[in-house]
Amino acid sequence: MKRQTFYVPRLVACVVLSASLCSPSIAQSRSRVVSPPDSSVASQFTFKLKATLFEHRYQVYEAIFSPAGGLLATADADTIKVWTTEGRLLFSLDESAPRFSPDGRLLLTIKGKKVNLWDAVTGKLKLTLTGHEMNITSATFSPDGNKVATGSEDGTVKLWDVATGVTSSTLKVWPVKKLPRYRIFSRAMRIAMEMYVKFSPDGKFIVTHNVDFVSSGVVKLWDTATGDLIKEFKGLFSTIEFSPDSGWLGFMAIGGDVGLLNLATLDIRSTTGIDTEFLNQHAFSPDSRMYVTASGYEKYEAALIDVSNGQVLKKIPLHAKWGSDIISIYQKDNDLLSFHPSSKFLMGANHKSVRMWDVATGDLVWETTKGRDPAAFSRDGKLFVMIGPDKRTVLLWEVL
Repeated sequence: MKRQTFYVPRLVACVVLSASLCSPSIAQSRSRVVSPPDSSVASQFTFKLKATLFEHRYQVYEAIFSPAGGLLATADADTIKVWTTEGRLLFSLDESAPRFSPDGRLLLTIKGKKVNLWDAVTGKLKLTLTGHEMNITSATFSPDGNKVATGSEDGTVKLWDVATGVTSSTLKVWPVKKLPRYRIFSRAMRIAMEMYVKFSPDGKFIVTHNVDFVSSGVVKLWDTATGDLIKEFKGLFSTIEFSPDSGWLGFMAIGGDVGLLNLATLDIRSTTGIDTEFLNQHAFSPDSRMYVTASGYEKYEAALIDVSNGQVLKKIPLHAKWGSDIISIYQKDNDLLSFHPSSKFLMGANHKSVRMWDVATGDLVWETTKGRDPAAFSRDGKLFVMIGPDKRTVLLWEVL
């Protein structure tokens, strides 16, 4: 059977606590301190339950904190909810893909061919960005919050001025054939394409990644100021990631190289000794010193890579669940990986459990089956959110 790569679109930081769910929708009256098992590493963490949130009707797929940690956005299949970090619901939106602006004042959402910008506290619509001919598949703020980049099925990436809503430039990333409306059969058979776009943390570069699920995906690196194409990489990439210090671009080609692109010299540093089957996620540590990839079919594992020399330091066994049909093997569940804000711990969560490993030793320091993905720490590490086993309950914790 042909083995098929499964794309994981998000990475989350995951540590889950052994605690029963509280009955009130806001559980502050029953907050309590929960300590991890007796361990020299895990004992550094103590958690206090702040709120239990029951408002979602469907499975929660995303939970993100605002940059300063004062707000929380959660999203299920058709609804976004914004909360205070005391557990009070501020507003709900029938939109998708929530993203906070760098200053936390705006919330970006996607609705078909348009992007909406909302006041993150009041839920008042501030601006609508329109101009793409097909659905938007990704959108993100620039690091300074002055621009928004959108990627669309129409093969273009547009840059927008947040103050005015005017398009400042359009990058023609990939040619897409436009089919007449009356050609119903041809339109029904059109191959869907997704366009992903990200800014480097210093705002100097834009990286685009288009996948049409038939031909190989293409990654392109652009100069933000001029709109000039700097470099192009062909081959099916799972995801693309900048290091937080803007020094590197994570480079993963299915069945090919795994490594890092030096953004100063544009030289590629390849990493050997990694199984590239089902290579479907990667992330940099917050201090930019470590890079992790996850791959492998019979032995799905995380490879911890030293960014300074590209060497694999540790390999950590991960959870993975597989399925198959008459033509392929596919991944049904796996640990979703990210680093703790301190960069000292690697965290993973799947459908039934969460775990945490010491990056220095590779040792498992904590594991529980009382929660599941998605889960995340706030940027300062003082707050933590996870989803309960019922898939719809959101648990909000204070890290003491």
